[in-house]
Amino acid sequence: MKNLNFLTAILVLSFLCQTMNLIAQKSHHYKEGYILTLEGDTLYGFVQYLDWAVNPEVIAFKEGLNDEARFISVQDVAGFFVADELYLSYLVEYDSSSVQESRMSRNSGFELKKEKVFLYVLAQTENLSLLSYKDARLREHFFILPEDGQIQWLKHKKYKKTEGGVEMITEIRAFQGQLSYYMSACPALNTKISKAAYHRRSLLPLFNEYSKCMGESLTAFSNKESFTIHAGLTGGFNLTKAQFRDQTTNNEFYHLSGPNFRASTSASVGAFIEFSVPRTLGKWSLYNDIMLNSYAGKGSSEWRGASSGHYMTSDVDFSFSYIALSNLARYHIPMGNSDFRFFMNVGINNGLMISHTNELQETEYLFSATPVTRNEPAIGDLKKHEMSWIAGAGACYKRLQCEMRYQRGNGASGYMIMNSVTQRTYVLLAYRIL
Repeated sequence: MKNLNFLTAILVLSFLCQTMNLIAQKSHHYKEGYILTLEGDTLYGFVQYLDWAVNPEVIAFKEGLNDEARFISVQDVAGFFVADELYLSYLVEYDSSSVQESRMSRNSGFELKKEKVFLYVLAQTENLSLLSYKDARLREHFFILPEDGQIQWLKHKKYKKTEGGVEMITEIRAFQGQLSYYMSACPALNTKISKAAYHRRSLLPLFNEYSKCMGESLTAFSNKESFTIHAGLTGGFNLTKAQFRDQTTNNEFYHLSGPNFRASTSASVGAFIEFSVPRTLGKWSLYNDIMLNSYAGKGSSEWRGASSGHYMTSDVDFSFSYIALSNLARYHIPMGNSDFRFFMNVGINNGLMISHTNELQETEYLFSATPVTRNEPAIGDLKKHEMSWIAGAGACYKRLQCEMRYQRGNGASGYMIMNSVTQRTYVLLAYRIL
């Protein structure tokens, strides 16, 4: 039943996401830009910007926002520019072998693939440029463009080999020799080139050093491969309902399963940090918050034995306070070009109990004997760690956000034969500082 409820929540959120996203996409993400024609002209207009995770093969272009879009392939133009990203069209060769360990080749030779593609310009100096091509498998290939205009693939390959009965992964780093050749005017860079790795975090600083050495300006285009981080404060209130299910045959935990504990209201305060996933048009993020929250319950119950002269009454008083960490996958739905957007998220919560009240007063009546009163913990096996799943939705405007969140957890009971469930509903406000 729990899995069914969780699946239902996911399906509902997914349906709402798709519906609202279709509404939001009326603007189709067209941004000012230009295309470079094969004849050497520049045609200004609007390019449909899709924050490509892999280099595009076809783009949509309009000369005016209200004009009909036309689709332009890599064969049709020399390049295009949009959202601070410059792509140039080149016929290139590169190694197409897999870099996944399970599919990695045992052949040291390059498996060359030749095709015309849009290369993303990462950096430009006056006589040298660094370009990138990310294929459908998200493998990134790098190219260098010297002032003679002859594009060169920076050669690199990983492959498996066995030495002495031990399998290992070996790299061909021919790109280091190529960089040394093209940057030979700056011999001081040779040490750094020999340590360079085949990724942009290593290659871009080399081009920066080269431009300084040559006394040339460096044009670095937008680099959106890293997470964007936001942080702030959050708070609100939660309504929590605790339930207990006694699975024993003699109703051993009647004092918890019997009462209908009223939902309790308490404040929730904390902080959040959010990581926007790159190349998703700002739609996906990893949202994490840490908050203080609590809930309480009071209730009375009665247990009667087989004989009418034997019965017990109980009064339970409990309250639990937690410091809790939530980890959520959040999907944003922008509303056109405005600062307003909706979001929906699902995830998990881990709460650590930091204080508690856990009291039971039980009185036993046995025929005409004097009643016996006992004071003991309401939950003998108290669980200090609570796990929950979360689903929620809300809206953001600039630095402000509000959210309604549902959370279902496994409560405070550590007994296998007495399940506990907590259901929380949050209303939260947050303010982004960073």
